[in-house]
Amino acid sequence: MFLSTNTSAAIGAISWIMPEWTIHKHPTVLGAASGAVAGLVAITPAAGFVDIEGALIIGLVYGILGFLGASYLKSIFNYDDSLDTSGIHYINGIYESLVTGIFANPKIGVSAGLLYGNFYRFKVQISAVAVIIVYTAAIKSILVKIHLS
Repeated sequence: MFLSTNTSAAIGAISWIMPEWTIHKHPTVLGAASGAVAGLVAITPAAGFVDIEGALIIGLVYGILGFLGASYLKSIFNYDDSLDTSGIHYINGIYESLVTGIFANPKIGVSAGLLYGNFYRFKVQISAVAVIIVYTAAIKSILVKIHLS
């Protein structure tokens, strides 16, 4: 578990600064730190279920998604988030939930994921994500209505 967590954080930092360097022409320490946090966020639900290869892929993709979320969601939705927590967690929360159902290794954890022949685990993760999206949208609309009245 420690090795997959550390690996995902390290590769998350690297994969965050790569597009940052390409797009903005220079990497930043804040970007590397945000990428490490993104890698930690990504591996949290999967840490006890994935091997090192799964952790590498999870952290690699998550660092890039985190950068894109933090860089572009703010301008699209026009919100203030100096620590980029929303950009890192919104889109990537869906990703991290799904990859647990994909990369779960039966030699590491109790359940096998999609790559190990268990489509049911992945289907459960998809269902959970759908329920969370519906629940969050419903609660948010209720809170907005209460706030506006």
